[in-house]
Amino acid sequence: MIIIAVITVITKDTMIGYPIFFAVFFYTGLLPSYLVWKGDMIDWLNEIVFCGVKKVSYTITRLSRKPEEWNVVQTWEHFWFGYWAVMIKYINPSALTFLIVYLIKSDSDSPYGGYEKKWQLYGAIVPLLGFISFAFGMFFNL
Repeated sequence: MIIIAVITVITKDTMIGYPIFFAVFFYTGLLPSYLVWKGDMIDWLNEIVFCGVKKVSYTITRLSRKPEEWNVVQTWEHFWFGYWAVMIKYINPSALTFLIVYLIKSDSDSPYGGYEKKWQLYGAIVPLLGFISFAFGMFFNL
């Protein structure tokens, strides 16, 4: 996704970046995972496509009811789950990725507030170290 975002932001074709990203994601992620899946489609959706967001979605909707009705799932909650899952798992991360890449490019074209580029670099060190420590901890289980 980052490669597609960088290319489309540099070429100033960000509106085409979303369809390209979702096409690449479909053909390299969703379609192959479904083809190797041995279960039915509903299980694939719950276990692979929307993994991790179902519990959060139903916990959020449960808070709108009385405590004695917390374990009763209402019909509208299934629609909420579909909306919540798509937005949290796919739309929001892609939108934020394109936004961050666009902001980095716009700051490199004309530095924020007229500061010199070295101050831009100093300001980027802290988030970059945070990202590096996150990635390092993710791969080396710290």
